[in-house]
Amino acid sequence: MFRLWAKEFKDNRMVRDTVIEDGREETRTHKVFDALEKVCLQFDLGKPIWLESTVSEFKRHSKARFSQDHFIEEIDFDFLEIHVIEEAGRSVLPDAGRKPCSQKMHKTIDFAHIR
Repeated sequence: MFRLWAKEFKDNRMVRDTVIEDGREETRTHKVFDALEKVCLQFDLGKPIWLESTVSEFKRHSKARFSQDHFIEEIDFDFLEIHVIEEAGRSVLPDAGRKPCSQKMHKTIDFAHIR
């Protein structure tokens, strides 16, 4: 399963978001472009332009931001952020595999053998 999270921000607040799921057997690139197209339809936006810096950021972090420079028409928010949150059944979020602090294993010391 492939999941992409899209978030629209204005004044440092998330205005709206959506998650697009895709279970097809397609390339990652096709899934990303198809998901972005669905986001744009859902949010009633024109398709953003992928600049070199955007592509580079997405390759490194599976996350990209599209600001006014990426859109032809005027937008009424600061930026649109997309983030791949799951690929092929595994989460790609940075904290996904970590246990919460309260559940971490702590080394216990057995004082029974000390006299």
